[in-house]
Amino acid sequence: MKVVLLIFAALLVGNPSTDEIEKILSQHIKAMGGKEKWQDLRSYRQVYSKENGLSLTITCKMPDKIIIRFQNDQLDASKVYDGAHGFILKNGEYLPMRPGEAIEMAEEPHYYSDLLLAEEMGYKLEYLGKESIDGIVCNKLKLTKSPKDQQTYWINTQTHLIEQTGEYSEDPAHEGIYYKTRLSDYRNVDGLMFPFRQALIANDEAPRYSVVEEMEINFAIANDAFQFQPDATKNLIQYWQDRFEDIGLSSFTFEQETIRFRNGQKDSSIWQEAVQYPDYFRIDIGAKEKQNINLYRADSIYILRNGELVRKGLEIQTSVLMEGRLYDLPVDSMLEKLRSVGINTDVFGKAIYKGRPAYILGALAEDSNSPQIWMDAERRVVLRKVSKLKDGRMLDALYDEFLEFNGSWIESWIEFYIDGELIQTERYRNINTNPALSPEVFDPLLFKNNFWY
Repeated sequence: MKVVLLIFAALLVGNPSTDEIEKILSQHIKAMGGKEKWQDLRSYRQVYSKENGLSLTITCKMPDKIIIRFQNDQLDASKVYDGAHGFILKNGEYLPMRPGEAIEMAEEPHYYSDLLLAEEMGYKLEYLGKESIDGIVCNKLKLTKSPKDQQTYWINTQTHLIEQTGEYSEDPAHEGIYYKTRLSDYRNVDGLMFPFRQALIANDEAPRYSVVEEMEINFAIANDAFQFQPDATKNLIQYWQDRFEDIGLSSFTFEQETIRFRNGQKDSSIWQEAVQYPDYFRIDIGAKEKQNINLYRADSIYILRNGELVRKGLEIQTSVLMEGRLYDLPVDSMLEKLRSVGINTDVFGKAIYKGRPAYILGALAEDSNSPQIWMDAERRVVLRKVSKLKDGRMLDALYDEFLEFNGSWIESWIEFYIDGELIQTERYRNINTNPALSPEVFDPLLFKNNFWY
C-alpha cells in the first residue's frame, strides 16, 4: 500500500503574480534544468526499488498518459490512464477505475513540472512566506488549478528545488486525508532534475519511503501502449460495459426487402422490423393483415402465423444480446447466455473484416466451423455470426453497408449462407432511429394487434 499512496499523493499547480513569486519561480526553473527542456519532455519511466518483493514501474507519455505497474510472484497489476479514461488490469483481468482515481491519474504525468510551467498553464500562485522543514528554510507557495485542486510547495531557499508538496486528494475515496510528499536525492537525468527518493506522509502518519533505481526520459512510446487491448471475451464485455454505459441508440425501425433463394429460384417479400434496446426485437413478415410475426423478448421468442401463436419458448437473439443487452446484464450473465448459444467464451480471436478491426467471440480467425460472433472493435456492432443448425450444417450471416446515425451504426445489408451457399439477403430501407413504439408492440398478449407502421 506504500507504493500506491506514494504514486497518488501530490499534484502541482500555479501562476506567478508578485516580484517575490517571480524570483522564486525563476530560481526554481533554472535549478530544475530550464523551462524549455521541460516543455520538450515527451516521456519518462521510473523503476523503483522493490519493497516486500513488490516492484513498481511508472511510465508516462506527455501530456496525459500514464501506466503504473506493480509486480511480484503473485501479482501483475497496472493502473492506466489513456488520456481520456482510466482502467485497471489485475493479472490479466480488466477492472473499472474509480472516477476520482482517474482524475488523479490524469494529472500525474505533470507531477514534476506543473510548478515551473505554471505561467503557461494559467494556474494561480500565492506566496505564503517562509517555513522551515527539519532545519531547511523554504519558501512556501500555494498553487490553485480549481477550488478543489490546490497544491502547496515548500521550495528550498538554497537549492531552489522542491523539498515538500502537500495537498488534499481529489479522489472522494481519500476525502479528508492531507498528503505531504518529501522529495530528496535530486539527480540530473539528461539535463532535467528529478528526485530519486520520496517519502509520503498521510495525515502526519509515519513516512512511507520509495526510491527510484532507474530512470530514462524522451524515449519513443506509442499511444497504443496506454490503450486497453481486449484479449478475452470476459475482458471485452467488462471493458465495453465500463467505457460505454450509454448504448447511444435506444430504438429503431426499418423496412426490409427479403430475398430467399431456393432450388435456383428466388422469392422476394417486404418485412417490417423494430428494435428496442436492451431486450426487444420484432419482425413482421409480409402484409400486416396476415399477422405473421416473430417477437423476441430477452431470452424468449413468440411466433405468430396467420394470427395464431404457433410457438413460444426460449431463444436468444444474438444481435440484440451483443448490441443492447450487453450493457444491461452482469458480466457473468452475458457469458452464460453466450455459452447457451454455442459460443466458447474461453476462445477469443482478432481479425480484419472488410478493412475493419474485429473481435471474434468463440473462435480464432482461421476457424470457420465453430459457432462465433464477430464484433467491430470500434463501432461495437455485429459483423458476422456463425452458428450450427440442428442438422449440423453451418449458418453464416454477414453484415455490411453500415450507416451512421448520431454516432451509432446500423447495417443495411445482410447475407445468409448455409455451408457456403447463399440462401437469403436482406436490404434495409426507411430506417427510423426515433420511432414511436408503444409498449403493446412488444407485449406477448397484445402485440398481434399493435403496429408502428
